[in-house]
Amino acid sequence: MIKEIQSKRLIYKPYIYFLLFITIVSVSPSIFSPNSPYATNVSRRFEPPSTTYFFGTDELGRCVFSRIIYGMRISLVTGLSILLLSLSCGGLLGALAGYFGGWLDEVIMRLTDIFMTIPSIVFALVLARALGPGIGNVIIILSVTMWTGYARMIRALILDIKNEHYVETAKIIGLNNIYIFVKHILPGVFPSILVMATLGVGRNILMTSSLSFLGLGIVEPTPEWGAMLNKGTTYIRTAPHIALFSGLFISLTVLSFNLLGDALIGNTGHRNIFMRGLGGSK
Repeated sequence: MIKEIQSKRLIYKPYIYFLLFITIVSVSPSIFSPNSPYATNVSRRFEPPSTTYFFGTDELGRCVFSRIIYGMRISLVTGLSILLLSLSCGGLLGALAGYFGGWLDEVIMRLTDIFMTIPSIVFALVLARALGPGIGNVIIILSVTMWTGYARMIRALILDIKNEHYVETAKIIGLNNIYIFVKHILPGVFPSILVMATLGVGRNILMTSSLSFLGLGIVEPTPEWGAMLNKGTTYIRTAPHIALFSGLFISLTVLSFNLLGDALIGNTGHRNIFMRGLGGSK
């Protein structure tokens, strides 16, 4: 898969550099931030972009550029945390259902169907209202709503692989299930899991920003892009730069992850499964 990715010349794609940039910034945002994201100066509120404040200031005189920079870490860490929890839970259930089949497959898939009858955004809004705002709650809420897609996708991938001759041969000669899964099945589905992870991070960032925009996710004074966009729309006529830059970084980040995932899909050998899965997701 590495050679195939290299043949696509992904290293020359602009979105690769953007994702690399936000990753580096997220590791140590203080290096790239000229001001504290929490420092207020009401005498300089609503200042437009300048050499002093690159992206201007907000309603409290805080540096928008610094808040965008620190927002990168929050968005990326939140997106990855949701991915880790939802993919672990959904992946385990999907793997059990796909590999063992039978009654276990029926129970897991019916449970998945029950969860999927409720649109993800509606389910997330209800849970957010019940649990309240906060980074931890957002991670829990979106993990609960996202695991079903991973369960169904990984089940489909394993069903596609487990009937291959090399897997059947391993069963016939008496190798245990754990060895078969780790040695023969996992390498076959790993490229597809990588694609799911790439697309999932972008979706998680978008969902986190959506909840924060509605006041149900990460709230002020935490520098989160969705919360900044929410506050910026209040002053869209007098200070459009507040909403402009936060919305721009949400769009660019989600778009970059989606473009990377789309570029990787063709290298997995399971494009038809991804198309069915993506088409049926809520």
